[in-house]
Amino acid sequence: MNIISGTNVDLITPFPPSETRRVFGWSKCYRTFVDSDLYPKGIEDYTSFIASALALPATQSWGVIDKNQLTNARHEAPLVGVVMFEPAQYGGFLHFASARKAFKMGLLDEALELALAAIFSTNPSALRVTCCMDERNYPVKVILRSRGFAFEGAQRSAFLQAGEPRALAMFGLVRPESQAAPVELPAEVPQSVGWTEIEVALPPLEGE
Repeated sequence: MNIISGTNVDLITPFPPSETRRVFGWSKCYRTFVDSDLYPKGIEDYTSFIASALALPATQSWGVIDKNQLTNARHEAPLVGVVMFEPAQYGGFLHFASARKAFKMGLLDEALELALAAIFSTNPSALRVTCCMDERNYPVKVILRSRGFAFEGAQRSAFLQAGEPRALAMFGLVRPESQAAPVELPAEVPQSVGWTEIEVALPPLEGE
């Protein structure tokens, strides 16, 4: 197990297989998390699904540790999220999830900064990183844009959720852009302000 050290988080790689059950809970933090009808629904089946993905030889994974106990998890090494990279030709797909508090406090944002640097440095042939999500998932759109990802379009009726067609949005980060300065997120978010308003506070992207 290796450690990538940051300011408020450490990344441990690979993600501990014994902790895969936590991913089920993290995946339910936001109602707009991509939850296709094709995905397992029960915790045991979902845990096996995630464990299989993590076990693939080419998959890179990181556990996100709240090193400064900002989320008050009251654990010696509080694990608050997961980041995964699924390689593909000329790049790969980024997946991540975390506890709600870690997401809102910016810990996942820092974790993605560290993970993306590791992805591009350990995959020299990778031209880009792609991330797809439910088109309504404003929190993920915000955090991706803060990391330099560009909105690249949406596929209508791309998957079913509870029998209803949903659109899938695609964001991409190409290697040269990964070195650019990130867009700063709002420093503080009042409890009464929703994620839609946070997204509006960021510069709009053409075509989005």
